[in-house]
Amino acid sequence: MNRKQFVLVLLALCIIGGAGLTLFKRNQKTWDVREAKVGEFVFPDFKPNDVASIHVKDRQDFWIVRSNGTWIVPTRYNYRANFQQISSLIIEIKQMKVMQSEIVGPSLRERVDLADPGTGQGAAFLIEFADANGKVMHSLLLGRRHDKKQNENEPLGMRGWFDGRYILIPSEPNNVLLVPSLLPGAAPDPGGWLDHSFFKVENVKFISLASPDPKKNWELTRETPNSKWTLNGTNPDQELDRTKMAQATEIWAFPTFLDLLSNVPPAEVGLDKPNIVTVVTFDNLAYTIKVGAERPDGSHYITVAVAADLSSPRIPGSDETPEDKKRLDDEFEAKKNNLRATVEKDHAFAPWIFVADDWINVVLRDRAELVAAPSPTKEASLK
Repeated sequence: MNRKQFVLVLLALCIIGGAGLTLFKRNQKTWDVREAKVGEFVFPDFKPNDVASIHVKDRQDFWIVRSNGTWIVPTRYNYRANFQQISSLIIEIKQMKVMQSEIVGPSLRERVDLADPGTGQGAAFLIEFADANGKVMHSLLLGRRHDKKQNENEPLGMRGWFDGRYILIPSEPNNVLLVPSLLPGAAPDPGGWLDHSFFKVENVKFISLASPDPKKNWELTRETPNSKWTLNGTNPDQELDRTKMAQATEIWAFPTFLDLLSNVPPAEVGLDKPNIVTVVTFDNLAYTIKVGAERPDGSHYITVAVAADLSSPRIPGSDETPEDKKRLDDEFEAKKNNLRATVEKDHAFAPWIFVADDWINVVLRDRAELVAAPSPTKEASLK
């Protein structure tokens, strides 16, 4: 072997050695990534009682904060948050275990919606838990839900359900975990964290719609809780659309809202010229619901106010014994106290402008819509 050949062989060995060293370092980097074990806790040292605030970053960046013992949403004017939702989420995080662990490169994370937050399609959303000093204790990226494996032996309605969710701990960016929980309480928007308990009206005796267009106005009344509803001004030959009327009278036990506003000029949300719905109960509670503009998704802006006349005394029966009188008086006062508590609770909704979903549409119908169309037989007999 001459000198030239020796130099070429030496150069080849250097190239091969360098490639091997590079490959070794690359593998070593992969080996350094901790792969979680199936069945172990995701956050073994998670302390639920230390959580004092929650940070969420998705399309919006916001906090949920515990203040004076109450959870609030600062970006929603410090409106109260859903305590049960937060409590359940914190417990889920504490008990969350690994169902599957995979070492995945950054370029593949978007396939399970675990790319960095705010990067567009395939991005995760970030949720962080902080203590009373604002120090972040644990961070978590939430990705795509995992489809349950198909089983042809299961009923059709049981197939295709989700059975988990892909997550990522930012401090271990290459270790994609699958956990057996959807974490439904982790909402990506502020409205999803609000306490959505709302007013509820029972024992209704009167409902009316007063519209800027008088032709749409109507009133529904009934004499007793067991009486049929009647539409004021109905002709004897007219029948009511019982389905639509039932919707307009029964929906008051189930009102809901999606989001809320505060300190907004009424004209901006159509509340300067609203539809006004009045609901009165047999217990002398009166609710006034002002309905403003319709939003693109079909929801409406509304306000809620309540008033009550609880001054009427109980009129004892002529044949009441002293024992009966005391019992009935106590029941009457207990009922009054419950009504006062209801009024106080519902009065708290007065300052806010709520976004009500499509339930409100069933009471915005024109008067003509509450009257049933004549049947062909009856229509023929009138000619």
